[in-house]
Amino acid sequence: MKLIKLIMLVETRGIYVLQDIPPVNVDSIYNIKINPYLNLTGKGVTIGMIDTGIDYLNKEFIREDGTSRIIKIWDQTVTKNTKGNVYIGSEYSNDDINRAIANSKKGLDPYEIVPSKDEVGHGTSMAGIIGARGYNPDIEGVANDCEFIIVKLLPSPNYQKY
Repeated sequence: MKLIKLIMLVETRGIYVLQDIPPVNVDSIYNIKINPYLNLTGKGVTIGMIDTGIDYLNKEFIREDGTSRIIKIWDQTVTKNTKGNVYIGSEYSNDDINRAIANSKKGLDPYEIVPSKDEVGHGTSMAGIIGARGYNPDIEGVANDCEFIIVKLLPSPNYQKY
């Protein structure tokens, strides 16, 4: 008779929190990143993120020429004046984001063009870990020359904390 072992992993739903460790100090990634033979800048890489959105006005996601590294934002929470070919919310192109950034620099309201905001901040933090330019040395991303496509999810009422 053969004995068969069955291993099952049951993981309950949990809440995860952010830590106070700068991304460059986690797992000594900085030592890997500065290796001149690896060229780990993220140039030519597009990162897709599904989270709480992104602060597209944050200079960490803006190139030196003032244009955004964010290719597109699909914000499922924007229900007024829906734009794009999405079934829920609105999508905003790189051109829309660049016009909003230009409005912000002129002292005008950028949210008239792109009303997407990351009120929670988690999506912006995760994008920073991945690809912040390094204007703030504590949050220089691993791939600081990458581009982003962002999806801001509509929160599920089943998983919200009150």
